[in-house]
Amino acid sequence: MIGTWQSYFSFENASRALATGNVALALSIHREIQKLTGSVHQLYVQGGLNVKLDVLTTLHDKGPESAGQLALERKTFFKSRVPLYYLDALAASAWIEKRTNDRYSSETEEELKVFEASGALGNGLFFRPRASLVRTLFASVCAERDSLVAY
Repeated sequence: MIGTWQSYFSFENASRALATGNVALALSIHREIQKLTGSVHQLYVQGGLNVKLDVLTTLHDKGPESAGQLALERKTFFKSRVPLYYLDALAASAWIEKRTNDRYSSETEEELKVFEASGALGNGLFFRPRASLVRTLFASVCAERDSLVAY
């Protein structure tokens, strides 16, 4: 098992890979993290990013239905526990829903209003077209890093 800092560093590398549009590298790093940690503490170290990577990995490995189910489970799990991770899970869930159905359900559209209400517009762009996705993920990484430095 690798330590928390090593895991965090690996997640940062996966995040940078996503931000630059290198999905293959992000998936590879994510799979390596899973092997090394046994998925033990991933939700707690980088819960929001882990949701995105898990959904993306599941989409590639098992298809859109499984990815959508996973995103919904994570969204439900984080909703009452960790609001910031919930926003990431909501964005991932909306992204896979739009990708699968070519539209959002009315329930999802209603839930997405939380991004405007909370001022977390960056997370909400996760499910937008690729150029916005790359900009948003990079901004999200910078914001998370800055918030950690503030502590």
